Amino acid sequence: VLCADPTMAGSPPAPPKYGGTCPELKVFSASAPNAGKLRNTIQTATGARTFWVVAPDNPCPGEVFPLIFLWHWIGGDGAGWLSFGLPELANEYRFIAVMADGVTGAFKWPFTALDLPVMEAEFKLFDDMFACVTQQFDINRGCVSSLGVSAGGLFNSQLMQSRGKYLSSSIVISGGTGAVVLPWLGSQHKMPVIAFWGGPADNLAGFSFDVLMRDMELGLQRDGHYFIECVHNCGHAPPLLMPPAGGGTPLAPLFDFL
Repeated sequence: VLCADPTMAGSPPAPPKYGGTCPELKVFSASAPNAGKLRNTIQTATGARTFWVVAPDNPCPGEVFPLIFLWHWIGGDGAGWLSFGLPELANEYRFIAVMADGVTGAFKWPFTALDLPVMEAEFKLFDDMFACVTQQFDINRGCVSSLGVSAGGLFNSQLMQSRGKYLSSSIVISGGTGAVVLPWLGSQHKMPVIAFWGGPADNLAGFSFDVLMRDMELGLQRDGHYFIECVHNCGHAPPLLMPPAGGGTPLAPLFDFL
């Protein structure tokens, strides 16, 4: 079942509203020049924040786009996603992608009890980016997804709960809940999820992602979410996904799912 199919018809909530005037978004695409100048800035609860928007080349009149939020890993930034063939994927799958630059603490994203004072403000960044992207593009509100890796995966595991009512699907790569990370307390919407990690060898900075991902899965199972478990043997490193026949990017199977 695809999120655009009639069987998925329902009433997705309206996007959040932005409290100010949305900036005119600069958009990165496969044919866009001067990529380094295409970072956007928005005023949100944590001050001025930066993010990237990727869109297909030559959108068709009246085209309605799925929307995907991507949360980067430790030591990275939103632009890091561009090196994975994201503009070409946007052309192939016809989606809009939003990639924020994390700034909160040593890990760039909040996900522990120590981060609680800023957690809601970081969710507000999601709200504000969502609001302004939907103001500039026609977005399929029934096909809004989120994908996070490592620190971004830990944050995505929290976003799925706090903003789950907006999400049609999610992918968590080496993220999770429990232990030193905030627990799984439930989501307003039962969404399909891919839970992806590197098994018992998936460790970084004192975090056992094997423990954290299994804790998140227990929460997903208890709450009746559909999820796919993918455990690879690369530890805390990108899984060696095979690109589709004829070429393409290894991320393609993930975007097939979203």
